[in-house]
Amino acid sequence: MLTPFDYEAVREHISELPDGLFRPLKYVNDFEFEIVTREMTQKDASDLRKTLKQTSELSKEEIEKAVEEMLNDKSVDAEIGCEIWADACLLDDALNGMDYSSKCIGYADEYRKALEMLKQDISKKKFLSKKPVYNLSVVLQNGIDALDCVLGINYDSELAEEMKQKGSYSEFENLIIDLQNRLSRHIDYEQLADGKITN
Repeated sequence: MLTPFDYEAVREHISELPDGLFRPLKYVNDFEFEIVTREMTQKDASDLRKTLKQTSELSKEEIEKAVEEMLNDKSVDAEIGCEIWADACLLDDALNGMDYSSKCIGYADEYRKALEMLKQDISKKKFLSKKPVYNLSVVLQNGIDALDCVLGINYDSELAEEMKQKGSYSEFENLIIDLQNRLSRHIDYEQLADGKITN
């Protein structure tokens, strides 16, 4: 069976999740799912121009070309694609009990630690309130959308191309669609309408 957990980038990513500055659920949403699905705004482009002017020796024309490429970028590299797939599997385990730890050869303990922290984030409630801290529905929808990009739907996906070259795309596509379906069962569409990750 195909799995994202054989990739070295995923091993590093899973091992770092519990040790990062961010809580895993917020990190996964902001720096894995949204980085692919969120379109760059003109403000983002303006900020990037300023950063490139301050930190690079590129000419004005080169900076404009780089910003234009970022604005029009519709691609997912293989490393990010694998990480998104693995993060969606972590959510699948947390919500549906799909145990992927046996696939994490040599780092199952780190996987279980990341999973436990993710479960804590999902169940975390606001002080003096029963309202969840995080809007899980938004995270799940962002994850489902990011998985579409990993499949190569309206995006160029290095991982999808790799699967096609191996003759495994059909199996890969079915695994991802099944994963998306399992995650979608936990979406509350009223919460999703709020659109923000923190309640």
